[in-house]
Amino acid sequence: MQDITVIIPSLGLAERGSAIKRAVDSILIQSNVNARVIIVINGNRFSPDMLAQFNDMERVKVTYIKDANISSARLEGRDLVTTPYFCFLDDDDVILPNGLRTRVKAFEDDPTLDVVATKGYMDIAGKLNPVYTDYLRHDDDCLKALTEINWLTSCGGLYRSETVTRDIFTDLPPSMEITMIAFKVAERYRVKRLNDITFIVYTSAGERLSQTDHYLDNIAKVLELMKTGTNRADIRYAFARRLGDHAHYLADRALKQGSMHTAWGYHFESLKAPGGLKYLTYTRHLITPYISKMKNHLMRVYKRRPTTQ
Repeated sequence: MQDITVIIPSLGLAERGSAIKRAVDSILIQSNVNARVIIVINGNRFSPDMLAQFNDMERVKVTYIKDANISSARLEGRDLVTTPYFCFLDDDDVILPNGLRTRVKAFEDDPTLDVVATKGYMDIAGKLNPVYTDYLRHDDDCLKALTEINWLTSCGGLYRSETVTRDIFTDLPPSMEITMIAFKVAERYRVKRLNDITFIVYTSAGERLSQTDHYLDNIAKVLELMKTGTNRADIRYAFARRLGDHAHYLADRALKQGSMHTAWGYHFESLKAPGGLKYLTYTRHLITPYISKMKNHLMRVYKRRPTTQ
């Protein structure tokens, strides 16, 4: 049986105790692999009492780092790997039974692979939804597929320890770090995507990180990093188009928030991007508020004019 290390970054909060135990149990019951767990506690908010449940648990190691940073925790776990394969799991998610075996088999079928990625479910208020649709688009070109969707989740990959080096997990952005990891491995390694569901991501209906200001502001930075980080002209062009589409989204968002100056700035960015002329007609939405203000102003002036006798 193949040895696999599963790295679980966690703040170690008391209220996460049952979720972390569920995550660990989902690893230890994996069949036809020898799976072990490294829980990397990052930051100083952890609960020693909660973590005590893992003290004498076989194949489970708990380690600590000072900084409360999930990317640093992943890197720390990677540095502790001694098995041929490793992967990651968020502390409130699970790997489905036989999920690790499914990934390992892909390596056994093709020894030239460095990374295997799989599909999964997202649990929202008890309802399971596939994380991806059309997961195998551009099946023979993971980098091209990445220009359309991020096919890698934090808990969906398996990495060959001998070839996937630690620098893949360094210098990552504060959000969309998994997208950047996907870009790095697609640029450098042989990656295989499987149309198999091997994990469940648990979330609540109110958790929408992708709609937060921090996340939205960081998208352009990550897209720019990926655009400039490849020598493939077709990939650079595709990311440039996505930058334009994202600028248009931000322009519309700023307009709805009443930030006209910001909206105009993003609108000009969208127009300059490849294919950006499709947004030219959107200009009328930005002009309309000024026309309305001018009409209102003229009406007020007209009403103040003295009437002639």
